[in-house]
Amino acid sequence: VAGLLWFSEQQPPTQLLVSPPTETEAYSAEEPEVRFDLLPDADHQASFAPGQTPAGEIAEETGIAGRGEDKLPPAPETAPAAEAEPLCTLSVRCDMVLDKADQVHADIMTRQPADGNVFFSDSVSLEDGDTAFTVLQREMRAAGIHMESSFTPAYNSAYIEGINHLYEMDAGELSGWLYAVNGVSPGVACSAYALEPGDSVAFLYTCDMGRDVGLNVAY
Repeated sequence: VAGLLWFSEQQPPTQLLVSPPTETEAYSAEEPEVRFDLLPDADHQASFAPGQTPAGEIAEETGIAGRGEDKLPPAPETAPAAEAEPLCTLSVRCDMVLDKADQVHADIMTRQPADGNVFFSDSVSLEDGDTAFTVLQREMRAAGIHMESSFTPAYNSAYIEGINHLYEMDAGELSGWLYAVNGVSPGVACSAYALEPGDSVAFLYTCDMGRDVGLNVAY
């Protein structure tokens, strides 16, 4: 027994030899598989290697594909753009009569604006079949501005007699209301001129048959 004990005590410690890892073990080209739980229960598990995306599993559960497929939810459908409302510009001015105040009845002059601007709007709605006359008539009525006109059936023509209590010949024999579209006298009665979107219509009071407002009247 003593010999056995002595042998045990005197026996040099055994060395544990570990072989160096082989190249295959140390530098494996295949990365270890990683597992994760998409949802808490074990029935929803997906496995993938780093660098890959569990696109199928995620898409099935969330409706959004992973990076591997680069898919996005469909964009919501947008309603078609509404068609722009047809508009025109309408102005009514009496600038020329302001210089003739001594020739016009005082009651008429007190009704006229000091800057000559009787009416202006750059957003007048156009309706089907609108003419320069129908637009003027509708806007004057809506604004509460006095207007008087006459109509000649033989010529299917409307004539503007007075606007804002200012009538033809109030400032002389050559005075009265004229109109222009886009800066030009159309050469036809205002009731015969069909307007288009974007037109600029001006009714101007002249004291000299249009020459003082830059219009060449051809009718």
